[in-house]
Amino acid sequence: MKFHLSSLPYFNPNSRKERILTFLLYGALPTLVLVFVVTFAILRGADPSSSDSFSDASQLSSGNPSTNGSLSGEGSSSSDADPASEDTSDSSEISAAAPSEQERFDTYLGTVFAVAVSENTLSLHYKVSNPANYGIQAGEVTWGSATLTELWDSCQATRALFAKLSDYDYDLLTKEQQLCYRLLEAVAATLPEDSSAYLYDSVFSPTTGVQAQIPVLLAEYSFDSKEDIENYLSLIELLPDYFSSLLTLEKARIESGIPLPSVLAERVISQCQAIWEQTEDCFLIEVFDDKIAQFSDDVETLSEAEIADYTERHDLLILNSYLPAYRLVATTLKELASEDADVRGLSWYEGGAAWYETLAQSQLGTARTMEEYIEMADAAIAEDLQQIYLLLVTDSELSETVLSLDELFADATPEEILNHLSEAVLVDFPSLSQAAGSALSRPEASATSSSTGAVTASDTRFTVKYVDSALADTLSPAFYLIPQIDSRQTNVIYLNSAKLSGGNALFTTLAHEGFPGHLYQTSYFYSTDPHPVRQLYAWDGYVEGWATYAEILSFNYMGLSANLTSLLKHNQSFTLGVYCRIDIGVNYEGWLLTDVCSYLDGFGLDGASYAEEIFYTMVEEPGNYLKYYLGYLELTELAEKAAAAGMGLPEFHEQVLTLGPLPFSLLEEYLEF
Repeated sequence: MKFHLSSLPYFNPNSRKERILTFLLYGALPTLVLVFVVTFAILRGADPSSSDSFSDASQLSSGNPSTNGSLSGEGSSSSDADPASEDTSDSSEISAAAPSEQERFDTYLGTVFAVAVSENTLSLHYKVSNPANYGIQAGEVTWGSATLTELWDSCQATRALFAKLSDYDYDLLTKEQQLCYRLLEAVAATLPEDSSAYLYDSVFSPTTGVQAQIPVLLAEYSFDSKEDIENYLSLIELLPDYFSSLLTLEKARIESGIPLPSVLAERVISQCQAIWEQTEDCFLIEVFDDKIAQFSDDVETLSEAEIADYTERHDLLILNSYLPAYRLVATTLKELASEDADVRGLSWYEGGAAWYETLAQSQLGTARTMEEYIEMADAAIAEDLQQIYLLLVTDSELSETVLSLDELFADATPEEILNHLSEAVLVDFPSLSQAAGSALSRPEASATSSSTGAVTASDTRFTVKYVDSALADTLSPAFYLIPQIDSRQTNVIYLNSAKLSGGNALFTTLAHEGFPGHLYQTSYFYSTDPHPVRQLYAWDGYVEGWATYAEILSFNYMGLSANLTSLLKHNQSFTLGVYCRIDIGVNYEGWLLTDVCSYLDGFGLDGASYAEEIFYTMVEEPGNYLKYYLGYLELTELAEKAAAAGMGLPEFHEQVLTLGPLPFSLLEEYLEF
């Protein structure tokens, strides 16, 4: 399972001067403002192919693919039977057997979904509002697997469950079921071969770590029943034990030979310290009181005594469990950290480069080697830089125009921008009302699976919220929370005012998180009524690649000149490409700080000013950029193939959206150019 509040690291302070990097192309052109990427985070469906959040410490674990992609049923006939009548007999037998096999497989898919989504209480709550509709009974409140032994046991259980795929006749399944079959094969292929795979990526990191994500997930924990309230309180009570188990995992990581440098540990320690020093000012206290009042007004009336009891219990749990849990993390990491440890990427440690390559392949769902991805990224970066150069040479006013972009949409509210985008994108993207007719066929939902009616444009609602000031320094500029599978109409986008300027940056950020990015893609896919397993295993490379692709296309909807639009699109792509390339360099090729500085200097960037922060971030969050940039390149390559085959952009987008978040190798196979 995954809780997914993953985001790209935010490097730039608040002032306009520090929010930009200036470089001189080849020493002969006007300066171009290069606004480095600052956004993107979501709460997605469960997916064991990524290491971008603390759920890596509690997700379904790993292994090798063990099933055949196309098992066929065999009819029996005598050796001298007439071929024509033999074919008719086989066809009749297959036709008669199909409904039974489809029902059996749908039951199996329901089991897979129930097992995966029930692994911990938080995951279950965020995925479904009515677990009983999926055959899921309420269990013990838990944060899920956290120790190395628990993770490996979970992996083995998952491997055994996926091995049962071979019990079903692929050829007798519906089109949607066959896609689920292929998807589960791909998921099985991401399972690690041994428990050491859980040690390469720390569960504690400034942006995607457990300590950074839990406050918002608790704040957004909805109360639809008294049981929800009790489960929420129990989760807070159990938090110290959960953190303690995760700290044991961090100790195992260090013992395996991957040290925790003090300079990196301090970044998480200061984060935790800011939280546990809040005491009675903890923002969760006010949030809880508001949610209890809303519950009493909208769900079930509570007496004054009940409200007082809930609030008193919550206040005590915040003071005696939640805040001490963060203090435990801070003090333990301080003890584990080493002043003498060098800051180095994964490739410096045994098996690190191989793990990183496997991570890329599992995030993106391809068999490309890291060398192929390096070549792919280098070529794209060079092409973007060349196009930037040509645009600046041929249009001398562009460099001055770029400097005034902060004024663009300066007075627009986030809601106004989202509403504008929801209409403007329809020139290139299908409306949400089209999605209902795009569903792949599957049997009626059994007792172990459930779905709601299609979502149309009119009932896709969104709410914009703002990050609490207590978390502003640690959370990314923006993130999107995916709605529950059976409660699809509510979408929440969080903005962090402390790290996000208005105007142009806000526009592209909302395109990434909203339309035509995460919110739109999620709503469209949900509207096709896919099997819940499809919504559970959403491939990271597709999800973040799509949002990045949408963000870059959003410059088309700003009403700018063709040259300025092209410049901004290439600049955004180039910027993200530079970060991704440094991620690869640090964690796969062994780049050190000096190498990062030299790489930035090679583009005319001020490496001395920015290299250290970038380098530290890549070490802390290995592979975080791969799904964004390489996913974007994979999707762009598919779009180019579709265009070469004569397919228009709207049709291409409709196919990609309908097929949903698949591994790219599978997505390309199913696309019909």
